[in-house]
Amino acid sequence: MLSLQELQFAQRYPFTSLARRVVKEANLGLEDLPEEVMVRAREMVAGCIKGKYAPSIRDSQSILRTEVLAFPVAKILVSLMNRQEFYQRFAKTFSDTYFSALKAERDEALLDLASEFNVKYSLPESKAFFACLALFDYLKTTFSEDFMKLSNQRIAKGVIYLTRNDFARLLSRLAFTQLLASLPVSVDGVPAKLKAEAKALLAQLDTARFKFAGPEFGAGSLGTINPSLFPPCMANLYSQLLSGVDVPHFGRFDIATFLLAIGLPAQAVMDLFKHAPDYDERVTRYQVERLAGQKGGTKYSPPNCEKVKAHGFCPLPSCGVKHPLTYYKREMLQAAREAKAKPPKP
Repeated sequence: MLSLQELQFAQRYPFTSLARRVVKEANLGLEDLPEEVMVRAREMVAGCIKGKYAPSIRDSQSILRTEVLAFPVAKILVSLMNRQEFYQRFAKTFSDTYFSALKAERDEALLDLASEFNVKYSLPESKAFFACLALFDYLKTTFSEDFMKLSNQRIAKGVIYLTRNDFARLLSRLAFTQLLASLPVSVDGVPAKLKAEAKALLAQLDTARFKFAGPEFGAGSLGTINPSLFPPCMANLYSQLLSGVDVPHFGRFDIATFLLAIGLPAQAVMDLFKHAPDYDERVTRYQVERLAGQKGGTKYSPPNCEKVKAHGFCPLPSCGVKHPLTYYKREMLQAAREAKAKPPKP
């Protein structure tokens, strides 16, 4: 039987072999899944929709075990939701949680976790660094933060030197990469109860997808900019960018020109692209300013529905318009009429 400390470790890091052992020994079936496991799995996914999941669990072995068992069930729910951009959101929320735990972890535990990812490390003589490892191991994942990029690291003879904080960040990012690669899991033969749970969570996601991580938009040429009224094609591209999905070139062109056309300032568009995995400030600024027609250039117009379909970003057979701007203007006018018809608050 696992000790309290082992269960706490498995709960903090559900990607480890210790956590997998807990799940294997429980031998649970999806048909007779305990209600408490389902509840925790649902709350895990709901927390990721909100952008944060960090349960406060101290010394209850039964609750810790439930938490460990709920994680693979949460992955099944996310897979049933079948939203590529949410896979990224789910993986990032948990990797952020891991990073918070790793910073407070014992040094030995950090090194043990590195072995979980087959990262070969050594301990440098200099006290300025926590560990050093081969460049190949560092390149097993990518980073969005400039200070973690290779150009900003101490490298000598193919070996990279990391501080303790950066080593913890590397581990959390490796966990992100591993978790994202594991999604979606197989959902063949999943009971109807889990499908119903996933459907309800998907409705939550569709309601909240413009609220998490998105910039607050002010007034544009069409009034206060409201992402919840975007046409489905632009809503999907917008949501994918916010979630860190590597949106293709034409998708970036389509959403950038659309946002500029409805009056979003060029700087706000640039801020949106900071979520892209390959974000480069200099390149992004040049491209967005060029699309906006700044510095003497010609402003680019957003593509019509025919071109958006040709680019592969239209999710519907038809939405009743021929241009994304027409859809957005229609929805804005309808929202304004509904707001005007509401009785004033007492």
